[in-house]
Amino acid sequence: KEGHLTLPILICLEYFQASDKTKYDELVSLINQVKESPESSEENLLKIKEFVLEADAINKSYDYANKFTTNAKESLKGFEDHEAKKILEDLLVFTNQRKS
Repeated sequence: KEGHLTLPILICLEYFQASDKTKYDELVSLINQVKESPESSEENLLKIKEFVLEADAINKSYDYANKFTTNAKESLKGFEDHEAKKILEDLLVFTNQRKS
């Protein structure tokens, strides 16, 4: 709604670019319309949401987040136990559980 291309939107674009050129073009058009006129874009946002759901882009985004979190946790294993390490581990848990 604010004109940012989020991970679910990028995944959705990639999905339809590979699977359905017509839907890809429609999605790009809808995104551009929202960027140009955010105040009158509720209907367009609902259509975009349908595309995102069809592409399963939300679940795929969570998969990406889980992968990055796992990699980050693995990277922290190389550091000695310390308060800063614990804070970073807690931040990873918090970030990964966040749903909005």
